[in-house]
Order: sequence, then C-alpha cells, then structure tokens
Amino acid sequence: MPEGLNQTNENEVRQELHRLVKETVIASQSTAYNAKEREEKAEKELDELLKKHPEFVEKAEEIQDHYLKELKKM
Repeated sequence: MPEGLNQTNENEVRQELHRLVKETVIASQSTAYNAKEREEKAEKELDELLKKHPEFVEKAEEIQDHYLKELKKM
C-alpha cells in the first residue's frame, strides 16, 4: 500500500483515478460538441489528484493504456 494511505483512502483514490482517466480517454476520442471541455476538465482533476498522490502515476498510465485498447476494439 502506498505510504500514508489507509485501505479505505487508497480504494477511494483508485476509484477516482479510474473515473478521471476513463473520462479523459473517452473525451479525447469523442466528437461531441463539448468533448474538448470535458477532456480538459478531467485532465485538470487528474493532474491535481496525481499531485496529491504521485505514487499512482504509473497506475494512471496503465489504466489509460487499458481504456485506449478497449476503445480501439469498438
């Protein structure tokens, strides 16, 4: 477990990390009228989360790769 996190906090951070990475990837691939704004908002929130929890940077990259692969299958 990353230093300074208990199990409950780690799970919450991981859930938020997944949500933000997924939103960023989906918005970046979207053609919706507000996709760019959604992507920028999610990226900003993700950056803030990773500043607070830099131990999850690698995990964020793994999650991003996963979602990109899933979207390419569609």
